[in-house]
Amino acid sequence: MVSFCNRGGKNMSTRTMVWAVVVALVIGTGLPVLAGDLEDAKKEFKEAIGIQDYSAAGRAFSTAAREDDGKAAKWIIQNGAKKQKFELYDGAKNALLTMKSDDAIEAMCSKARKGSFEEKMLLAEVFRGMSDKKTAQALTQMVLDKKPEVVREAAISLSERGIRDGVDNLIEAMETYEKIKGRTYDEIRRALVGLVGGGADLTSAADWRNYWDIKKAEKDAEPVTSGPKVDEDGGVMKDGGPHTVSDNPKFFGTEVASKRILFILDGSGSMQASASDPRQRGRPGQPLADARINVTKAELKNCIQGLKKTAKFDIIVYNNVVKVWAGKLASAKGAAKKSAAKFIDEWDANQVTHTDDAVEKAFSSKGYKDVDTIFLLSDGCPTHSGRNDDTPQLIAEILSYVKDKNATRKIKIFTFGFLSPNPQGPDILAQFMKDLAEQNGGKFKALP
Repeated sequence: MVSFCNRGGKNMSTRTMVWAVVVALVIGTGLPVLAGDLEDAKKEFKEAIGIQDYSAAGRAFSTAAREDDGKAAKWIIQNGAKKQKFELYDGAKNALLTMKSDDAIEAMCSKARKGSFEEKMLLAEVFRGMSDKKTAQALTQMVLDKKPEVVREAAISLSERGIRDGVDNLIEAMETYEKIKGRTYDEIRRALVGLVGGGADLTSAADWRNYWDIKKAEKDAEPVTSGPKVDEDGGVMKDGGPHTVSDNPKFFGTEVASKRILFILDGSGSMQASASDPRQRGRPGQPLADARINVTKAELKNCIQGLKKTAKFDIIVYNNVVKVWAGKLASAKGAAKKSAAKFIDEWDANQVTHTDDAVEKAFSSKGYKDVDTIFLLSDGCPTHSGRNDDTPQLIAEILSYVKDKNATRKIKIFTFGFLSPNPQGPDILAQFMKDLAEQNGGKFKALP
């Protein structure tokens, strides 16, 4: 705060007198004097983090946002993005959306250009809810980022805001991903269809550039800001039906559009049950011909065999122990597919269902840092005891853990469940698998 009188009792300096007049005028208007909001926020944040109260820590960002300047914006971005806690990420996002000053917005745009991966992911989502020209320009540059996750989020934001100035950069970005295809390519293509209007059957950057040259010359052309409809696998809907790539493999009927996929499969004892009659059950090492484990093995091997060479994948099998095939994403080439098939053939079903350990492995391993899609299959609720008395707590912990870890990574999770028999009842497993998928951009599929 400014001192209105000097210590020696002499006349105030000219600078001090000016500040005194300014503050007096502000007080006279009845407006609040917001001094120290950022410092107050830092104190609130530190105290909340100290006791691991992440909700309170997230609310501290709203206090900082009241200063509405670049310094506060940078502090919010840095602290909201660096810790993998959803409450902090969400609190930072909501706080940043309230900041309107040029200084604050410029600080955000600077972070969007030069910030960390997590900061860019946060800002790509924040900019989705803004309407100014500076953040629009920032988004058009973010679709050229080196990280595909950032490209995807920026493409979604451009489409939802109807920013046609981003079309040229989207087409340039498509050139990077059109050979590989996968999620980033699909998101770019979906954004182009939404912004340009039409073109759902165009698949190359060259075709899009020619089409855009024609469309942008049409003065009355309007962007379709809501974007095109999508099918359950994320494909663009064309003429009322799904427009999918026919040569993508499927896993239990769900198209594997991703080129960076991780399969997580339940290897607990209940997977010995017959897929046609769950009352019938084999034994470890001697499964029934139509046991769930055998049905899943055949489905997975066919799916992997159909992956293109540009795809990368890995397999996690779990019961009370988590086993991995490669321990990292491996290219889907001949030798790798043969090795994966051998791993699948040797997989046996026994023990209990440590779904939490498998999910933690998927998100914590450096070998999976580029995974953008997870396919998770199980036939039972998570349990360590085998009695399912720990199931409710484990389900809550898994959902919370993924919510934290996936706030910036945006991995899509598709789940598949054999629903009965189940000691906790099929509804509990179905709800868990449905929640896990829908909270992470995927779909749940019940299996017979």
